[in-house]
Amino acid sequence: MLTGCFWGWFVYKFGVTPEAARWCAFCAILITLGFADAETRILPDEFTLGGIGAGLVFALVTAVPDFTAHELAALFGVGLPERTLSLGEALLGGVVPAGALWLGGYLFEKIRHKQGLGFGDVKMTAMIGAFTGVRGGLVTLAIGSTLGSLIGLAYIGLTKKDAGTYELPLGTFLAGGGLLFALFGQPLMRWYSGL
Repeated sequence: MLTGCFWGWFVYKFGVTPEAARWCAFCAILITLGFADAETRILPDEFTLGGIGAGLVFALVTAVPDFTAHELAALFGVGLPERTLSLGEALLGGVVPAGALWLGGYLFEKIRHKQGLGFGDVKMTAMIGAFTGVRGGLVTLAIGSTLGSLIGLAYIGLTKKDAGTYELPLGTFLAGGGLLFALFGQPLMRWYSGL
């Protein structure tokens, strides 16, 4: 039902277009991953890696809502076709936020001597960035991490679980952040850029 509501919204907003199809696919993948992580603490490769592939394919059909690759091309004085730039946005969107998350998990493991992050979360972040670009991936990561921290701490406190051993399903909160970005990301980013 949740997937159907998102699909209805994006078809209403964009019509029967490749843009609507991209956001519908994105939301369907996020909803699947969010519930899978909440239930099993597993983010299946079929959806994370498959989602990265889908994001890259959609980038060839409809523009990724970012301009990082455009800025880099202009900085180096390189003129590229719009499809190539859109694919660049998807690639950068997959690599930069996922790399930041991986680095955080790597440093945590080196400092605390225990694993604090599953690699499925990194792949999911790459999938999100492939659909949304660098800025969308980073905004989603910030929203998901904040939601995970607040809701996770409240849950741990209410259930009296051990905070040192509880496995927080970060993918569930990343999915929530991605869905919020899909609905409100562009107005939010325009507002933030205007500050």
